[in-house]
Amino acid sequence: MPSENQDPQPSPRLTVDELVEQLGATAGESDLEGLVERIAQESGASEETVQAALLEVRKREKRRGTWWGRIRAQIAQMGEATRRTVTSAFLGLQSGLIATLGLKFGDDYGLGSVLQVLIVAMAVFNTALSRRRELATLVGLLFGVSYVIGRAFFSTILRPEGSFEGMLIILLSLLGALSGWLLWGLRQHILRLRFQHDPEARRKELLKQLIELQEELRVGERTLTFLAVDVVDSTGIKADCEPLAAEYTFGEYARYAQGVAKQFDGRLHSAAGDGLIFAFEHPHHAFLAAKRIQLGMIEFNAHLNRTARPFQLRCGIHTGRVVTPIGDDPSSVNYSHVIDVASHLEKAAPTGGIAISKEAALLLPAQMLPNSEPVHVRGVEAILWKPATDLSSVQPITPRTPPPPLPKPNS
Repeated sequence: MPSENQDPQPSPRLTVDELVEQLGATAGESDLEGLVERIAQESGASEETVQAALLEVRKREKRRGTWWGRIRAQIAQMGEATRRTVTSAFLGLQSGLIATLGLKFGDDYGLGSVLQVLIVAMAVFNTALSRRRELATLVGLLFGVSYVIGRAFFSTILRPEGSFEGMLIILLSLLGALSGWLLWGLRQHILRLRFQHDPEARRKELLKQLIELQEELRVGERTLTFLAVDVVDSTGIKADCEPLAAEYTFGEYARYAQGVAKQFDGRLHSAAGDGLIFAFEHPHHAFLAAKRIQLGMIEFNAHLNRTARPFQLRCGIHTGRVVTPIGDDPSSVNYSHVIDVASHLEKAAPTGGIAISKEAALLLPAQMLPNSEPVHVRGVEAILWKPATDLSSVQPITPRTPPPPLPKPNS
């Protein structure tokens, strides 16, 4: 984990929403009592409630440590469409394996036939649970495709002397897709008949579907900290220097800032012009990265700045819940209020300083923010950090050699 000698480690203080995420593994027997008391003070909950929550977290972590627990956790993170399609493909492969074993060793007692019926019944149930007709059709098609692929694969291994018609994949795919399409329509018809004279039951079913949709949309929801960095008066800097010098200097600045963020496990979310936004797992890392970037401007202006004016930055930090639609990639986060707040804080920060929202500052040790100044930015409580050193005291050096010339167009 990244750290700096002059800065303390992150405080274990957490909000209630982050209890399960970040404190599950830290509750040891030796410090359980003090940990419960500290969390109770932070969250305002009773110590009995916090202790029960921590014990539940322990049980959950213990279950996740088993192979079955890891599988369940991975399944729980899947969306509804992914869950249905993966299940259908898995059942199709198992059906193909059982059919191949029956041909290889025979099925005198009908065990393979019973297993085949059970697998088909599970596939029908899985298909019927699809909330959209298009998904049900796809799930049925995948069962047929995976069955043929499974038969062909396992026949090659177990029955190399036998034969199997691979072109059945077309027929069984169409049959599976048609079955999924019909099953979805049949399920909807049954639901209409069931709720025709029971409005209360229909309301409960709709509420259940609404909750399921919300849970699916929340897949990938997590707490992230965003750091917004921008160059003060970048337009004026570019206007006062040669285009090649501006291109070189701003390029070096972007590489420098991204390199520092990477040292603290930060990932680039977006880059618009000279404005950069990074995502971090914890506000402590974002704050250390922002400090390093700000203090590094002294060396940057002395050695890499080829413009006529020193580079000065503003930074904003905010923590909140976001949804990463594509795995854990922070660049897939769009239209998030958390990013907007970080950008607003950056614009309100002093030159060379960092504006930190109250949500992020609460997760930092108080000694990391000495002499901080409170401020309100568009209804958001924040504090301002200013460096003790004047970051504009070092002027840019005069390059001994001019930047390389522009490439000539091909004639």
